Amino acid sequence: MTKNLEELTSNWQDEKLDDGLYYIRLENGKTPIAELETWCRYDDEVEEPYKTEQEFFGYPKDIISEVLSPIPSYDHFVELKKKAEIDRLKKALKFYAKGRNYKKYLVSLPTGISGMNYIKCFVTLKDRGEIAQKP
Repeated sequence: MTKNLEELTSNWQDEKLDDGLYYIRLENGKTPIAELETWCRYDDEVEEPYKTEQEFFGYPKDIISEVLSPIPSYDHFVELKKKAEIDRLKKALKFYAKGRNYKKYLVSLPTGISGMNYIKCFVTLKDRGEIAQKP
């Protein structure tokens, strides 16, 4: 579930944010990646946690302005990368259909897309209506 900046920052301040890696914004404007960890303090006499505390490893609370975003999983990252490559190919094919310069969008092609596959992709996207017909 995606949360906005205010929710992430508020949940962190209330110590209700899940442990993991996050982009954070520091007071100086830098945006490092930091690991959020929950620490439990124990009472030696009863051996039960009496206090939990959340901290971004290596960053004191007083220099953190806000929590920006969790770091996506590798699988989510790969999915986003594939989507970006497909979008770039669609854009190149749209430019090709209009007779304009399309090669600048084909610098980094999706795996398995080359040569005659351009035409197959173009026809497929055109058939799906994702590329406008020439007037």
